[in-house]
Amino acid sequence: MISAVVITVFSEIIGRIEKTTVTSTLIPALIPLVPGGGIYYTMSFFVENRFPEAFEKGRETIFLTVALSVGIFLVSTFSQILDRTIKYTKVLKKYRKFKEYKKKHKV
Repeated sequence: MISAVVITVFSEIIGRIEKTTVTSTLIPALIPLVPGGGIYYTMSFFVENRFPEAFEKGRETIFLTVALSVGIFLVSTFSQILDRTIKYTKVLKKYRKFKEYKKKHKV
């Protein structure tokens, strides 16, 4: 999960700097973290009728996948909340300046 968080934070920063989508840097960076070996061995164990090992490997693979997803979700959600808070603060400052202007000039 920590690696997913670090990669997502990096992707969010690069997305802002380069003015591009976050997914353009996030997906290529996450590909090495996808548990492809776990998926392969799970299917291999199922085909060989080794069900206890298949369920164990499948459980590990699912936990890794969920951890990656949760890390991405947390950072993306926090980033969106931060963006909206910053935008709201800017709009609120403009509104307050406008109210002060109206008050001074009695518009």
